[in-house]
Amino acid sequence: MRSLPHFDPDLEAQPPKTVDRFRQACAQAEALLVAVPEYAFGIPGTFKNALDWTVGSGALYRKPVAILSVAPPGRGAHVRQALEHVLAALDCDVSWHHVPIHPSLVGDGEVREKRVIRDLGEVVEALAARRHARSDGADPALSA
Repeated sequence: MRSLPHFDPDLEAQPPKTVDRFRQACAQAEALLVAVPEYAFGIPGTFKNALDWTVGSGALYRKPVAILSVAPPGRGAHVRQALEHVLAALDCDVSWHHVPIHPSLVGDGEVREKRVIRDLGEVVEALAARRHARSDGADPALSA
């Protein structure tokens, strides 16, 4: 995402190659799992820029997207509100998941807490099930 230029609608007709590759990766993905931190009560600029580049291509249209919050309870509500608006504009098929991970549970950059690993696995399984349901022509089940 860092290699993407700042979004410019004037470049939609002939987007830069980095944008084409990013859009293609999004379009080819069967589903997306995204963990987005909250920054200044909103979406970090680089991530929002990446989402903006998918608008013209429709690369995320009706795509199953699982948004994972790992923030402690009571935090991260602003980024969710901001993402709800953006992902609705992109017409993503969104589910929301909360698996709080306290920094003390992360050692050497990896989570080793069994409860957290189990909960994260359940998020992945739910996303895979939604993706599979779409391939069967069924409506995906969204979680609140």
